Amino acid sequence: MFKKLSIAAAGATIATLTAVPDASAIVNSSFENDFTGWSTIGSTSIEDGSFGTTPSDGDFNALINSNGGVDESAINAFLNLASGDIESFLGSDATGSAIKQTIFAKAGDTLTFDFNFLTNEFTPDYLFNDSAFVSISGLNILADTNSNFITSITPFSEETGYQSFSYTFSETGNYTLGFGAVNVGDDAVNSGLLIDNVELTSTPEPTTILGLFATACGAFSLLKRNQKEEV
Repeated sequence: MFKKLSIAAAGATIATLTAVPDASAIVNSSFENDFTGWSTIGSTSIEDGSFGTTPSDGDFNALINSNGGVDESAINAFLNLASGDIESFLGSDATGSAIKQTIFAKAGDTLTFDFNFLTNEFTPDYLFNDSAFVSISGLNILADTNSNFITSITPFSEETGYQSFSYTFSETGNYTLGFGAVNVGDDAVNSGLLIDNVELTSTPEPTTILGLFATACGAFSLLKRNQKEEV
């Protein structure tokens, strides 16, 4: 009986050793349930393949539209950025829309997502440089009117097509994950950002791996002693 329990314990230990701890899950990561889990500001919608581009994951993706948006100060406040951050980052006045979700990430966790920037602006355009960005620990440009484009069959004239973005967290904590699309320099011609497949992946901490390995070694040593005693 003891031998059977030892084998079961050893097996359970190895299963634990090989399992990777779950990351803090992104709620509604592929927008299959409307904007559940997300907050929005400005002009946003959920689109399917009939929009003119196929979602990268599942049947739906989120569209953030610069048309009908709000001014940059409202977006700064919405994304918990400092006043003037967007204007300073883009170098001009901006109006647009954004979505966000509060997440918890550990140092070493990796955030990945897919994005597709769409625009009706002339490209390239340095004066009216509409832009799309992600906000995590500060702002990162995903694409703008100087990116590489293909002809779009959506309501927009051009798009980048879906691309992937990856970000690794250096510190453990709570973060405001935000995505935005803005008109820059004018609000007469609009642009948009499609977001899909937002995932957060954890890696086990080194101390956890060492601890699990020691536990596994101990379990097998106990099993070996029990086998000798029964001979």
